[in-house]
Amino acid sequence: MEPLEDAEASLELSSDRERLDELEAEALLRDARIAELVREVDGLKAARASAAEIEQAKGVLMHSMGIGPDAAFAVLVVASQRENTKLRDVAARIVAAQERTGGPDLSRDGG
Repeated sequence: MEPLEDAEASLELSSDRERLDELEAEALLRDARIAELVREVDGLKAARASAAEIEQAKGVLMHSMGIGPDAAFAVLVVASQRENTKLRDVAARIVAAQERTGGPDLSRDGG
């Protein structure tokens, strides 16, 4: 091979390596973004499920206590704060009690 051809081949190889490095970096960024989006979707699914359960618990309280939606939510908030428990957990306990017994369970231990 001629020196000029060697130099051209070397430049071409260097250019190919740079392009592969760029593609690898792009792929890593894309993978990180996909993982971030998966976490976000999982969080949104959990939030949607929690919201549905909170709405169900509000309905149970509205029916059993004869109160409106705002008052039912306030009952959930007070119970959550009093028990130092997440509101969604209080709501889940009330919904589960309704399913088991036909009425809300307002005790802390769920039983």
